[in-house]
Amino acid sequence: MNTTVHTLLAAAAALLLASCGGGGSDVPPPQELRFTQLAATTNSGVRTPVNLVADTETAYAALWAQYNSSISHPSARPPADLSTQTVAGIFLGEATNCTRPNVESVAITPAGTVRVSYRVLGPDPAALCAAVVMTPVQVVTFGNATKLPVEFQRLTQ
Repeated sequence: MNTTVHTLLAAAAALLLASCGGGGSDVPPPQELRFTQLAATTNSGVRTPVNLVADTETAYAALWAQYNSSISHPSARPPADLSTQTVAGIFLGEATNCTRPNVESVAITPAGTVRVSYRVLGPDPAALCAAVVMTPVQVVTFGNATKLPVEFQRLTQ
């Protein structure tokens, strides 16, 4: 009798799993987007960590002003077609020399957001880096014609 109950329970569980897709996930994987680095520097002057997104000329001008905030001869803003692209800047704030953000991927998530995934890279163990406080940043652009919301994910080493 006990074996029969276990067999019936196992069969019922199998039917339930089969009726709901077998328990597997029907969530599609993130859709990778191509991205391009527009600029990077170790001396932005932005002392507090912040991630900025620009999908209008006004927002891009503000992001670029942050990028150039400590440069006496600011560089020209790289062109970006903001009708089809979004610009994202990862400002690490104050960090030691030889530390920098590195965007590894940009993808549309199943939730309908664009996720910019990045790592904070430290110095190569063989590198000689002075103990100087810098303000590193990386600015990238990616296709986002539908203007989905953007989120940032800091990946751990």
